[in-house]
Amino acid sequence: MEDSHEFIKSAEDLIDKRSDRDAVSSEKVEAEKQKILRVLASKNSDEVRIEILERLLKERLPKDLQKFALMQIASLHERKNWLSNAAKYYKMAAEISVTYREREDLFMKEVEMFIKAIMYNQADEAMKKAIEAVANPKNRDVIKERVIQLYLNEARMNEMNERRVNAIKTYEKVLSMIGESRKDLRSQIMSKLVVLYERVGKVRDSIRLRDSLKR
Repeated sequence: MEDSHEFIKSAEDLIDKRSDRDAVSSEKVEAEKQKILRVLASKNSDEVRIEILERLLKERLPKDLQKFALMQIASLHERKNWLSNAAKYYKMAAEISVTYREREDLFMKEVEMFIKAIMYNQADEAMKKAIEAVANPKNRDVIKERVIQLYLNEARMNEMNERRVNAIKTYEKVLSMIGESRKDLRSQIMSKLVVLYERVGKVRDSIRLRDSLKR
């Protein structure tokens, strides 16, 4: 990994003569990002790419470069389907982001990873952070709606791939998040659950829900 040592040393050189690591010019940071991407592209395994980036993070770096490395690691973990790890790195990137929008988007990526991993308690906590990151309090309901859509997308994907137990869990989660006022959506989800319950052998639950729909 001689070339990985080379770009890590270059990252150190970026800040060697500066007392404030956040004072590095954006041009130099962008140049370093491109250098990192070239090194990563030269590797034939995501595990090696992750190792290189984690070693880079141990260096004293400007925040923009830290965030870039964290987002790269998160993306690689996501590609490997290591979803809880991906969530962790998206969260770390969000925590050092300076703009409301970027923090919101990265916390939403954390939410998405936990939803895909069927870790709904953690997804709830990440959603709270995304809501707190919103600049305008009036937009907080928008975040919740985006999260509901993430759940619905995941439920439909599970249903399409015949992962029925996971689809049930996800649809049930959506029902717990939406109010009685959203009658059309509730009816759609309940109708799907009637069929899914029956297919996994939960006949009583299927009958109970079917009866509820008739009321």
